[in-house]
Amino acid sequence: MPTYLGVRFLASEYDTGRTHKGRIDSLGLDENGCPVIVEYKRNSNENVINQGLFYLDWLMDHQAEFHLMVMNKLGRDVAEQIEWKGTRLLRIAADFTRYDQ
Repeated sequence: MPTYLGVRFLASEYDTGRTHKGRIDSLGLDENGCPVIVEYKRNSNENVINQGLFYLDWLMDHQAEFHLMVMNKLGRDVAEQIEWKGTRLLRIAADFTRYDQ
């Protein structure tokens, strides 16, 4: 992730809990201190964008949980510098439907 995306790795297959029932493929922090969700898909389907937006909504609603993860993995100083306004969702897929494009 650092080499190709400029993102520091935090977690993979991150469980969003019993209510949301999802797993975020990868979570990271970019060079500007912004949270990054990375989702990978082998095939294109109608849920590529919707799933990512669902996870983005979850992350924005669980900022304290993310903050704690960053603090545990990268330290308190890094966690205090998280820039939420630049939060990103990266979708890496073999293809996208014309609606997703």
